[in-house]
Order: sequence, then structure tokens, then C-alpha cells
Amino acid sequence: MIKKSLAPLIVTLSFVACTLAGCSGSDADKAARETSAEITGKNMVEKGEKIKQQINRISESEIEKIQQDIRRGTYGEEQEGGNK
Repeated sequence: MIKKSLAPLIVTLSFVACTLAGCSGSDADKAARETSAEITGKNMVEKGEKIKQQINRISESEIEKIQQDIRRGTYGEEQEGGNK
């Protein structure tokens, strides 16, 4: 199964490589690079990395906010106030 799906991928990548070799700097070159990036999943990996970085930034800011609340002695008061 893997061998059958790998063959068209190799042919496509070979075609893209040949196209890139003869079209540097043109619109065809740009289109071939974009197609190659889509086929290899580069765009999805980049989007995933951006999302991961956003999550890390949000997590870091939440951790900092909690640490500040702990220093002030106000951590948990918001939750307790809503439960009373």
C-alpha cells in the first residue's frame, strides 16, 4: 500500500525538481515551489508551528498572571467569590 502511494509522490517531486531547474525566477518557478510545499506538507507543518507558538505565548502569559496573583495573595479569590 505504501509503495503504491509513494510512487506517484516520487514522480511528482521529480517533475517539480525538473521544473524548478529550468524556471528559476519566473512565475512557473513560484507555482512549482508552492506545489512542492503543499505536496510535502511544509505549509501544514509551518501552520502547526505557528499555532504551537501562540499556545506557548498564551500559556506563558497565564502563568505570569497566576504568579502575580499568588504574590499579591489574591489567587483563587475570583473563583471563591463566584461560588459564594
